Amino acid sequence: MVKVEFKKFIQPIVIGVVCLISFVSYQYNINFIYTFWPNGGITEFYNFSHEWHDRFGISMSDGDFEVVANEHRERVKKVDSIIKESEFGKERGINTYKEFKTYESELPEGSVLELPKLDQEERQELREFIQPNEKAFSQIETYESIIKNKQSFSSPEAFVKGREINQKEQEQLTKVLFQNESWRNILPMYLSDELVAIISNMLITILIALGLLLPSVFVRDTMLKIKATQWSSKRGRKIVKSQYISTQLWSLLTITVMLGIFLYPLKNTEFTRYFSSGLNSFLGESWFQGRNYSFLDITFGSWLCLVILLVYLVGMSFSHILFFIGQTSRNYLNMLMKVIPMLTVFIMLSSLIFNHAFYLENKIYQWTGIVNSELYVSLLLLVVSVGIGITPIFMSKKRELI
Repeated sequence: MVKVEFKKFIQPIVIGVVCLISFVSYQYNINFIYTFWPNGGITEFYNFSHEWHDRFGISMSDGDFEVVANEHRERVKKVDSIIKESEFGKERGINTYKEFKTYESELPEGSVLELPKLDQEERQELREFIQPNEKAFSQIETYESIIKNKQSFSSPEAFVKGREINQKEQEQLTKVLFQNESWRNILPMYLSDELVAIISNMLITILIALGLLLPSVFVRDTMLKIKATQWSSKRGRKIVKSQYISTQLWSLLTITVMLGIFLYPLKNTEFTRYFSSGLNSFLGESWFQGRNYSFLDITFGSWLCLVILLVYLVGMSFSHILFFIGQTSRNYLNMLMKVIPMLTVFIMLSSLIFNHAFYLENKIYQWTGIVNSELYVSLLLLVVSVGIGITPIFMSKKRELI
C-alpha cells in the first residue's frame, strides 16, 4: 500500500511547476553566493583570508602574524615610492602613505556634485591618481582594518571591553575564544551569514515545493471519493497509515534532492577550504558589536551540518502539517485557505531560526538566552507537528471501531 500511495505523488505537471519555481529561486536567490560573492569592498578582505589559509593552514600563530606584518611594511614602502614619484604627490607635497591618508581625511565631505568646483576638480584628480594603484591602496587599508580588529584579542579583558554582551556571555565567549585560542582561526567575516541566508532561501523553496506536491494528492482522492471505495476493504481501512508513511518518505526524498541540487555548486567554490576552520575567528569582527561569535567551538563544516539538520527538522515539520491539511480538506479551495497561512507561519519561523543560526545575534537566542535555542525550537516544532500529523491515523482507527 505504501508503494501505491507513494506513486501518487509522481505528478508530472506539479513536478514541472516545482522545477520551474526552483530554477527561478536558484537564479535570483541562491546562485548569488556561487557567482557574485565576495564583491565590493570585502573582496580584498577575502583575498587575504584565502591567501593566509593556503599558506598558514586553519589558524595563525604569532610568527605568522609577524610574517604578514613584514609584508605589509613592504607594501607601504612601495606605495610611499609611488606617491613620492607621482605628479599628484609632488604638487601637494605628499611623500608617504601616512601623509596621503591625512590629506584625504581633510578633504571636504559630502556629495561631489554639491561641492564647489575647485573641490570637485580635486576629487577628480584624486580618483585619477588612485585608480591605477587601487589594488595597492586597498590591500593596505584592508590589512590595517584586520589588524585593528585583531588587537581586541590581545587579552580577554580587551575583548569584552565595550561589547554589547552581558556578563554570562562575556565569560562563555572568553572561555571559547581564549582557552583553546580559537580566535586565531581563519574564517572570513559574513561567510556563515551569507551561506545561512542562502540556505534559508533554499528552505523557503522547499516548503513551497512540499505545499504543492503533498496535500493536493489527498484532496483529489477525497473529491473523487476514492477513500470511500478503499474503505470497503480491510486493507483499505489502513490507507491513512500508508499515506502517512508515503508522505514522510516523499518529503525526505524531496528535501534531500533539492538540498543536493542547490548545495552541489558549493563544492566548486573557494569556500570549501574553510570547512575545517573553526567557527570563531579574528576575521569575524564586524558591526555586530561582538555578537557575531558563537558559543560552539566547532568547525565551519560542522556548523553547516547543523544548519542542514535544521532544514530537515523544519521541512519534516511542515510535511506533517501538510498531511493533516490534506486529510481534512474537502476541496482545493479549502486546502489553499489552510496551506497559505501555514506556509506564511513556517516562513516567518524559518527566518527567526536561520538568521545568524547558532550565533549570539540570533533572535531566538536573544529572546530566550538559551544556547542552541534554534535547534531546540526546531525539535519542538517537529514534535508538535508530528502530534498534529498523526491525528488522522487515530481518527481513522476510531472510525473503524464505530
